[in-house]
Amino acid sequence: MTFRFLLRGNAERISDSCRLAILGLFLGGFCLTLGAEAQVDGMGDAPSAKVQARINKLEEEREAESSKLAVVHLAMQDLYESLSKTYAEASSGQSAAVVDELERILDPAFRAAAQTAEKTRGNVKKTSGAFARELPNALRRLENEFLKTLVSLVKRAALKTSRDEAANLTDFSPRDFAIAVARQAFAGKVEFGDVWNDFVVPKSKLAKQYQEQRGVVQKLDERITVLKDPKMAFTIGAPKNMARIPGGSYTVESKYGFVKKRRKPKVIAFYIDLYEVTHEEYWKNYYLNLKEAADKEAALPRSQDGKAIWFQEPTSGEYQPLPDMMRWPVTGIDCVSALAYAKAQGKRLPTEVEWVAAAAGSPKDSWLYSWGRTYATGFCNDKKAGRGTPAPVDEFKAGRSHFGVYQCCGNVKEWLATTKKGKDFKDEVPRGKNVVIRGGSYLEQQTGVSLLWRWELPGSATRLEDLGFRCAQDILGAKRKTR
Repeated sequence: MTFRFLLRGNAERISDSCRLAILGLFLGGFCLTLGAEAQVDGMGDAPSAKVQARINKLEEEREAESSKLAVVHLAMQDLYESLSKTYAEASSGQSAAVVDELERILDPAFRAAAQTAEKTRGNVKKTSGAFARELPNALRRLENEFLKTLVSLVKRAALKTSRDEAANLTDFSPRDFAIAVARQAFAGKVEFGDVWNDFVVPKSKLAKQYQEQRGVVQKLDERITVLKDPKMAFTIGAPKNMARIPGGSYTVESKYGFVKKRRKPKVIAFYIDLYEVTHEEYWKNYYLNLKEAADKEAALPRSQDGKAIWFQEPTSGEYQPLPDMMRWPVTGIDCVSALAYAKAQGKRLPTEVEWVAAAAGSPKDSWLYSWGRTYATGFCNDKKAGRGTPAPVDEFKAGRSHFGVYQCCGNVKEWLATTKKGKDFKDEVPRGKNVVIRGGSYLEQQTGVSLLWRWELPGSATRLEDLGFRCAQDILGAKRKTR
């Protein structure tokens, strides 16, 4: 649909910058407020009657506001189509109405500039200056709706034409000048979608009304979503498929593994992936973008005995995941490749402290599992689940953490940006150092998938079929210290 330019050019642009900068800093309290509204009557699988009544009321309100949005949307589509058609005509010189209007309004400014050119023997600076002084008054006389909508483009084209032709203005007629301005403004070198984004949307009252109405519907959607699932509160304002983990002091404990200790470090608010990175994401978003054969060889997922986990296409020799594996977490890669993937997406690996914070209950509590203090059958993909393979990353919803993060316990172990001695890294995996791994996998018993499970393995020399990762991201404006 041609109307996509509005959405691509503004609404999503605003979402990427402003929401990360503003909502990212202040969402902590907002999340708790939204969560509290839904938790008044408990956090069971189904909302209570009281909460359901609120949901029903909000859904009715959303339906009414969505109808209003649809009306404005159609009006925006009509405006886009109308202006696009006129722009095409003006670009090809077939719009007499545009040239007539430009001749009418620019005539006084043109004559003033022409007189100056004659008096000053074609002094470019004085001639274009005379035109520029008269131009604002000329533009106020615009009546053509197409030109009024694109007045910034017209102004820019008129000034450039005046500068380019200043020495020759006495040889031009007002109409010739108007045609030159039209050609400069609507030469067809720029797609109308870009003109729409750059000139129409920023000043269009209808576009502003659309964005405001879209915001109303979006807020209602968010409230309904959180009432139905309180844990979704932490995704609001976060990048797609990520959760915002509030800052605070979290209990980091390890009883099983090489290091057994308990501490309560402070965490600065950050974003973390809701899901482990899948084979499909790793393949499409990273592996296929590698140009050098050596880089692809290093990044290829392999089992512990060195065999490729992916299928090799006989004709091309290219590797790719089997269809059934696409939604499984990618495994068989070392920490170096995991970090390289994260950086390629503008993210990083979570530190051990961050991972535990995201997997835990809350800063005020210490849970043994992401869902609570005691083991529960069917809440994670461990050995007892009996699959014998990883599961799709969005399964086992009941086992999500307090912040809505999936499968911190079980499914696959996860690489973290922390070395054996607790030192965090961000841009490069330290050579010769063991890296922390947490989370357990589908091969582990209930002890191995607990939040107290901690191991360290060589970051550049370890590939396991039950070891993957997820990504984290700094929040704009939140200072993060690397120890």
